[in-house]
Amino acid sequence: MSTGVRTLEREAGAGAGGGFLDELRRPYKAGQGAWSRRIGWWVAFLFLLWGCFDLWQWLQSFEVLRKPLFPEAMPRLPLGGAALGLSLVVVTVVGAAGWGWIEWYLKRPWLADLLIETEAEMKKVSWPAGEEAWAATRVVAVAVLLFTVVLTIFDLGIRWVLQLLFRLGT
Repeated sequence: MSTGVRTLEREAGAGAGGGFLDELRRPYKAGQGAWSRRIGWWVAFLFLLWGCFDLWQWLQSFEVLRKPLFPEAMPRLPLGGAALGLSLVVVTVVGAAGWGWIEWYLKRPWLADLLIETEAEMKKVSWPAGEEAWAATRVVAVAVLLFTVVLTIFDLGIRWVLQLLFRLGT
């Protein structure tokens, strides 16, 4: 029963080879929000790399996963000298799955619309000129230093009073 409403699922399945892989290849609202999508992708990818590296370091603590798979043919990888063990295979599989998930997740319509709208709003912002930004930065830095000095003086004063009180009480 056709309602006449176009949906993403119907459009993705319309052509030959439609489905999950076609959805990964074709972005939702292509050409819109390119910068915010690119920044979102790189942030997610760098977190994925960090997570994969931490996972690899943790898996290295297990002797079974640390042993090279092919000790005679390739005891160590050319770059970095890591052994081609099961830990590296597990991390590679997790990294590939994470990469696919990032590609899939960033193309969800609600997230893509949010990133597109964010980029549109950022274009409406009136950014300060370079000298104006540096002047404001200097004001903030001086205020932070001033508050640091004042709080340090208060801290030392309170410490001195408490030490004096504790000496009198003993």
